[in-house]
Amino acid sequence: MKKKSVEKLINRIDIDNNFDKINNRINYDKYVTDANEKKIKKASPLKILAISVGSIYAALLLFIAIDYAGCSTYNKNLIEKHSEMFSVDNTSLYQLNSKEDYDEYVNKDLKFKTSFIDKVVNFFATKDAINEGPAINGGEVDWEVDWEVGWDEEMAPGDTGNGPTVEEGETSIGTNIQTQGLDEADYSKCDGKYIYSLTNDYFEIYDLNGATLVSKHLDYHYQELYVYEESIILLGYSNADIYKFDGSKMILQNSFEYLSYNTSRLYEDTLYLVTCDKLNQETETYDDLYYDGCTKGNLVYSIVKYDLENHTYDSVRNLNRGVVTLYASNNHFYLATSVYFYQKDETYANVVTKPVTVVSIFDFDLNAIGAVRIVGNVLNQFSMDEYNNYFRIVTTNTSASEKERLNAISIYDLSTLERVGYLDEKIGLDRQVVKSVTFDKDTCYVVTYENTDPLYEIDLSDVTSPKIVSIYKAPGYSSYLHKFEIDGQKYLFGIGYDDDRWTRKISIYIDNGTETTQIGKDFKIADYTYNGVDLLVPYLNHLAFDNHKALFIYNDGSDLFLGFKVTTTSYYIFKIDVDAENVVSIYKQIDFETSFNHSRCYLINGKIYITGYKELYIESFR
Repeated sequence: MKKKSVEKLINRIDIDNNFDKINNRINYDKYVTDANEKKIKKASPLKILAISVGSIYAALLLFIAIDYAGCSTYNKNLIEKHSEMFSVDNTSLYQLNSKEDYDEYVNKDLKFKTSFIDKVVNFFATKDAINEGPAINGGEVDWEVDWEVGWDEEMAPGDTGNGPTVEEGETSIGTNIQTQGLDEADYSKCDGKYIYSLTNDYFEIYDLNGATLVSKHLDYHYQELYVYEESIILLGYSNADIYKFDGSKMILQNSFEYLSYNTSRLYEDTLYLVTCDKLNQETETYDDLYYDGCTKGNLVYSIVKYDLENHTYDSVRNLNRGVVTLYASNNHFYLATSVYFYQKDETYANVVTKPVTVVSIFDFDLNAIGAVRIVGNVLNQFSMDEYNNYFRIVTTNTSASEKERLNAISIYDLSTLERVGYLDEKIGLDRQVVKSVTFDKDTCYVVTYENTDPLYEIDLSDVTSPKIVSIYKAPGYSSYLHKFEIDGQKYLFGIGYDDDRWTRKISIYIDNGTETTQIGKDFKIADYTYNGVDLLVPYLNHLAFDNHKALFIYNDGSDLFLGFKVTTTSYYIFKIDVDAENVVSIYKQIDFETSFNHSRCYLINGKIYITGYKELYIESFR
């Protein structure tokens, strides 16, 4: 029997009069004698069977109706709870101080109930309101200090441990980061005096003459590193080691462990680590533990504030269910989590899925500010931005129906966390999704893609009414956008794919104040013959294209120089001349065997330094 037929039958049933109708059809006088005679007549077997079947039929219909009505009422109430939990007006960030708080706010039943008739017709099993997060075996953070345990590396014979004395010249040594003043960890760092490099299973320190001061085979894998004054911070998947380097040897200052490294930022003399642990209810103390009200899970993401001068730390923890994307401004940390929850549609018959991004906000002193909720997913950290005490975020709702808006930008007042501005119209044609985002003060640039590559310029100067001011359409799409200026004029370069989804390209755009358009043609890089391709190379290094920290960027005021390792054996530096006919050209091709993804380039006093596997390449920039 089809579900709709059963539901129509149930709707026709008058539960209150059901038994009366059945009773009216049964003449008990035919089976019972006059009371005074006290004698019962025997009924025929068929009539007894009819009475039994009728009673069972009535009871079954009554059970089905009550069960269906009860499940529908429960699910309707649950949908109302969902609407409140995921509402953009809900800015709650709950502090959990006890197991009782955990049970009240987190460990609550958010499952839809399935009626008997749903089970009978096997319509489909209703899913949990919120998925559980992935199981991770974990432990507590261990901050054990091991002072003066040395990693003593002798200098190579004849090395002085000091960089050469050279005349000042063109220099670019910083990592390409999102927020000025907030360094991001990388495979390699340079402080202008030494170059520090992680390549596979080795860690090296070089001076500016190319001499190897430290070369250490690693017993376990470090993922990234920082350099702060004389301190070197090596970050592994589950451990961090902080060394002091005196020009000749490394002395371990501190060491600590965590379950899983997520990401980090370095602000002045303070290291902020985002790590992940699993909540253990048996040993949990519930100190500084917050919950955003939505993400039912057991993963605890900690923001650890570590003082590199005093070697002291503090932390705040946020309960989540899955992967967290960190955006850090100069004032706040934003932990964005995607939550896929399930709810009934308006008929309460079908289950629909909606993605929601929940962003928990903390300041640099680790105080909880609150949380915002936005329908859709964020692409990456560049989809978020803070400016003039407003938080801006671009999202894509990939599960939206054909009638729903796919992409949107939301603006929140950080004083109240109220959403004051919203734009969800005409960002993307048809079913195009967001491929890259960058913000520049009152302007947001968004690239979407399905069959063409529209670049949208969105004016955010009126935070209550963001508006699209220009759209530029081109083949392919940019997966990374970067703004720069030449003689006061605003430009963008984009790195991405051509329409074949394999050929890489570099595109240059100009923002002339009224619209953003492309100048010149795409510079295409491919590893097979293709019409219009400017550079044919074997074995493209796609990893370098997709990592913003792998880019070397130097602006001399007249031209922009962009470098990255194109293949396993070649590092390219491109010149962007906005006044030339060929806007993008190859400035240098440097061929030497390098680590596939770990090579970084620095410009120090007019010389190029490129890290390789246990090797440092040096040549003149000009």
